[in-house]
Amino acid sequence: MVTKLSTNSAPEPGALTKEIAGVIKGQMARFSISQTEMAEEVGVNQSQLSKMIRGLRQITIDQLEIMCEVLDIDSGKLVAAADYAVADRGERPVVMHYVIDGVRGEGTRF
Repeated sequence: MVTKLSTNSAPEPGALTKEIAGVIKGQMARFSISQTEMAEEVGVNQSQLSKMIRGLRQITIDQLEIMCEVLDIDSGKLVAAADYAVADRGERPVVMHYVIDGVRGEGTRF
């Protein structure tokens, strides 16, 4: 099935984003980094960051890189660990979504 991507709204954060957000939130608490401090580093306001670390708002790759740098976390290892946790809970999607030339498609996961 192929459908055109909608530009009207961002998709709801998925299980992987929520897992990553939980780790980020926990590490911020561990290192006593406030939401205001992290928001300033990331370039968003405190309210937006709060939604990100509660898994209610998407986190871009660039934002994740900055958060990981502040927390001294390897972003690749964080994403891999979060992906394993999601898979272990059975929350990994069955199909893979991709975009080629602005057209969205689906295929089986490899």
